[in-house]
Amino acid sequence: MSADTAILICVLAPLVAALAVLAAGSRRKIAAGIATLAAAIGTAASLVIVAAVRGGEIPVIHLGNWPAPYGIAFAADGLSALMLA
Repeated sequence: MSADTAILICVLAPLVAALAVLAAGSRRKIAAGIATLAAAIGTAASLVIVAAVRGGEIPVIHLGNWPAPYGIAFAADGLSALMLA
């Protein structure tokens, strides 16, 4: 997995997990499993970002392929990677 994809996973994993936990309703074991899986996926993706930043790369992803003044750009530098992990 590339660091750019890992940034997107760190944003989407909690969002998708929140919707899945909401859909699980009163089934607590299923909701807990979904939350645990999302936390594990987010942690793995954040460690990929930390490794990339430690190697000197600054991963950037532009959502919607719009240029920076108009679209949303997510970037990870050293501080943000450590805070994410």
